[in-house]
Amino acid sequence: MHQAEDRGHRAGQTAKGYHIITLLAHMPDRQNLDEYVAKVLIEKLANINTILDEKAGIAGRRIEGTDASVRSRVIAALMSEAQRTDVAKNTQVAAARKRARQRSKKQ
Repeated sequence: MHQAEDRGHRAGQTAKGYHIITLLAHMPDRQNLDEYVAKVLIEKLANINTILDEKAGIAGRRIEGTDASVRSRVIAALMSEAQRTDVAKNTQVAAARKRARQRSKKQ
């Protein structure tokens, strides 16, 4: 029964009782979703700093740093510990795969 239910929820299925909706989003400049969200958050931080700069800033200080450092701090603050662990693990796996590809090209 579960397999049949799963099939009914696949995109493009027209089985009776199912109405499949596909969400399409336009991502400017071929960015992925994480990059786009990070860019929006960085722009919002810049706006907040501009508005509050003369008074108190955020928590009494400006948020400063390069785009990359701000992006990583914003993303880290928004992610749960489990997500941070998964990201670190995926980064290590990707680096290991890249090293393996480079070694195989040399041989």
